[in-house]
Amino acid sequence: MTTFVVGTVLVLALALAGTRSQAPYFYNYDDVTIEDPLAYIWNNRDNLIQDSYAPCGVKYNAGRDREGTCMHSSECKFNRGKTNGRGSCSFWNSCCISEKTCNQRTNSRVSYFMSPSDARKNFGNCEMQVDLINENICQIRIDIIDMKIQDPVLNGDKLECEESFTVSPESGTPKLCGGNKDTHFYVHLDKPNNLNNAVKLNMKLKQITGGIIEPNSPRWNIKVTQLECPSRDKKFALQHKKDTNNRPAEDFHKLAPEGCLQYFTEPSGTIQSFGYESSKMSMITAQDYAICFKRSTSECGIKFTSNFLDIDAAGCANNFIHTPETTLPDDAKVCFDDAPKKTWLSVHPGPLYVHVHTEISEEKLQGFNINYVMKGC
Repeated sequence: MTTFVVGTVLVLALALAGTRSQAPYFYNYDDVTIEDPLAYIWNNRDNLIQDSYAPCGVKYNAGRDREGTCMHSSECKFNRGKTNGRGSCSFWNSCCISEKTCNQRTNSRVSYFMSPSDARKNFGNCEMQVDLINENICQIRIDIIDMKIQDPVLNGDKLECEESFTVSPESGTPKLCGGNKDTHFYVHLDKPNNLNNAVKLNMKLKQITGGIIEPNSPRWNIKVTQLECPSRDKKFALQHKKDTNNRPAEDFHKLAPEGCLQYFTEPSGTIQSFGYESSKMSMITAQDYAICFKRSTSECGIKFTSNFLDIDAAGCANNFIHTPETTLPDDAKVCFDDAPKKTWLSVHPGPLYVHVHTEISEEKLQGFNINYVMKGC
């Protein structure tokens, strides 16, 4: 009987080793050095479950990267999530992916707002509600992986969205339409006053009553991430009721500075106007926001090079990108390419950002796509 129990435990240990080669607690399994497999499992029991409710990542749904939360598969099903392997989770857990669509809600740290196949046919307003996981969630990052709804329509001298994607509470977030891909923005929550317990994502669509509305099949794939600020009383020692990880410390570097709609943390990349992926590439009017850049102690400035820039050909009076402390003349504003690959620098001791402002539009190609690279001191 004893031989049978020990043998069973040994098989279990070997199975665990084979199914989770990344796990440090079974990574170097050797039946010669482990004299008591049962004691080995018992002594490492915390490692088997310590990542419950920790973030994880998997390839999911036709090879797409998805971020989720480690939990038992039964709990994932109870929360109406989807599993596709363990990813970085321990043996006992699966990587639970939260994908929601119209008239659904979620309380996952990371979730995805997906378009249904019959979006235009059955829905005028498609809304997903995100319930905040605790009282210290202070920002929501919205990553638009892909979105295509009706392009903005020219009404007088303004481009307006008849179909739109909005987030409430607004807190300076834009109303978007047309084509958007691989872009993001932040929702800053009024947490000191405890005014927000949920965030709502709304896709307003025109229903077909006759004729054709382009696109005939609107689509969207939007990632929603809840970010936690340090608690005022417990600082970085805050623990979730479920989460054993120190989430505020892990989220801290992801938080956007106050007043920033977009926040770029890489030393180089590309910024572009909302709606840049539209067929008309038309820049929505009535927008006023800041794009901010993370700087290190060894970086003193930022270099910009335009790939496309045309938002106002009338002297930057109504539409412009303002860059503080720059090499540009004309009050540091740019609005159109007066030379191929227009380049300018911004070097100053304060935060690095650009200010985007739009008031009126014309019925032509409008928008911007600009490369940036951080410059050392």
